[in-house]
Amino acid sequence: MTTIVIEGAARITITPPTTSSEAMAAFERVMQKIGRADTQETQAGVREGTAVEIFSTTPPRIGQYWRGQGGIYAGIARGQAVEPDYHLILAVEAPETGFTWEAAKTHAKTIVADGHNDFALPMRFESALLYANLRDMINADHWHWTGTEHSAGRAFNQSFDDGYQNGYGVSFEARARFVRRLVL
Repeated sequence: MTTIVIEGAARITITPPTTSSEAMAAFERVMQKIGRADTQETQAGVREGTAVEIFSTTPPRIGQYWRGQGGIYAGIARGQAVEPDYHLILAVEAPETGFTWEAAKTHAKTIVADGHNDFALPMRFESALLYANLRDMINADHWHWTGTEHSAGRAFNQSFDDGYQNGYGVSFEARARFVRRLVL
C-alpha cells in the first residue's frame, strides 16, 4: 500500500489495484510524477511502492509547525524592493547561548530541519513580524540579533519583551533565532 500525506487536507491512501509487476511499475511511474517513490523488492520478486509523502505548500495556522518546511509558520512577509512576498518560517532550534553577530550568522548555516539548510538571522522587519506573531515562542528575557546592519560595527537587536529594536556593537553577545523564507 502506498500512502500520500497532504498536510492541511485529508489523509489520502492509494492502493494499486493489483500487485502484478506491470501494475506496480505503472503505479510507480505515476507516483514519481507527483512526488518521490521509493521501491523495494519483496520475497516474491514483485516491486512494491513504499510510503510517499508530499507536503503541501499551503501553510498551517500561524504558530503551528509546518511539516516539511523546517519550522514554525510566522506569516507572510512583504518582499523588499523588487523581491517577491514570502512565507516566514521560524526554526525550532533555539540556542540557549549568546552569540556575537558574526557567530550567529555562521551558526545559521549549520541548521538543517526537514532537509532544509537555508536558515539565516531574521532581518529587522522580519523580527518585528516574529514579535507580532510568535513572541510567546521566543525567550523574552534576552535581546536577539537580527540580520540587519545598523551602522559600521553595529547591528539591530530585537527585544521580544516589548518589541523594541536597537543597534548594538557586533561584538555584543545576544541570543539568536533563525528563519527561512519560502517565496509565494
